[in-house]
Amino acid sequence: MPKSAKGRTPLYVAVAVILIAAIVGASLVVVHANSAGLALFELITFSVGIAALLLAVLGSVSASYQMRMTRRIAKEIHTAIGELKDIDRTNEAIRRRLNQDYELAKDVAEALQEAGIIEDDDERHAVASTIEQKVRIRARQDKS
Repeated sequence: MPKSAKGRTPLYVAVAVILIAAIVGASLVVVHANSAGLALFELITFSVGIAALLLAVLGSVSASYQMRMTRRIAKEIHTAIGELKDIDRTNEAIRRRLNQDYELAKDVAEALQEAGIIEDDDERHAVASTIEQKVRIRARQDKS
């Protein structure tokens, strides 16, 4: 059975039972009435009671459906919030990595500026040493 028909089966059964009870009750009211006026009054009163019962059943079914929908929506929202938190954590990790890369590039630029124009191997080794020291200092700062 499709999901929608499966959920409506109890409703159909309840309505059928109420209608059968209404027909039986209406027949009994008419048969046992002492006068036509009393029979009409009892029939109207009985019909109003049946209508109220039908409305109560329909209201209950509607409330149940709304509760299921609310739970489904809450579950979807909870899932979406979890995904947004994951995206936020990923973005924060990327931001930290970019900041580290920026600081490293800045340190390299400062070291090259301090060294000036590099023309021989001694200057290159000095620049490499300076960059290495700055990277190690930055790594210690990031750990703490």
